[in-house]
Amino acid sequence: SLNWLSMVSPQKINRRDSLVIRSAALAYGILVYAILPGWIVALNDDFGYLRSIVETIQHGRPWTDDFLEPWALSLIALSTGIFKITGSFFCATICLQTLMGAASFWLVCQIAGDCGYRPLPTIGIAAALLTFPTVLWKQVEYTALVIYLPSLLAALWFAGRNRWTLFFVAWATAVASRPSALAWLVIPAVAGVEAAISARKVAKAKYPFAV
Repeated sequence: SLNWLSMVSPQKINRRDSLVIRSAALAYGILVYAILPGWIVALNDDFGYLRSIVETIQHGRPWTDDFLEPWALSLIALSTGIFKITGSFFCATICLQTLMGAASFWLVCQIAGDCGYRPLPTIGIAAALLTFPTVLWKQVEYTALVIYLPSLLAALWFAGRNRWTLFFVAWATAVASRPSALAWLVIPAVAGVEAAISARKVAKAKYPFAV
């Protein structure tokens, strides 16, 4: 069932706890930044993404390298936008990775909090999940997962709160970078089926001879 939030009461977070969670997310972002080299280095497939930024700037519109096309569009567009604002390739890549890492940590905390966990356990859950070697490494690489992971977490958070417009914004951001996000459409599909079944049960209980 997608209605995981109905089984528990979301924990109310006061200002102090919210500050603690934000500080923990910032600390995680700093960890990602500390792991990254102090200059632009292509790791594994990074070269295709880095070239896509340069090619987007050269062509004056979103452009993905032959190695990636047609995917990674949202990541490249975001990085190019940051570059045009700051004039810094460092900010467009490494700083973006740092911010996305912090955002992912914060989102895990929000999801765990909505599932009934207290603030400190939510931080532990986020830390355990995002420092898992494979997950952490994928955040250090400059690939589509930089934007894909926080988009996935945001989509899950919005789905849990039945905020479907924001869910589709997060989904569109992710699918523009990785086609595997198409699988996420099963979430609103299942939610729609559950809503229909629930409505039918209510109608049957209210009008037993009409259903």
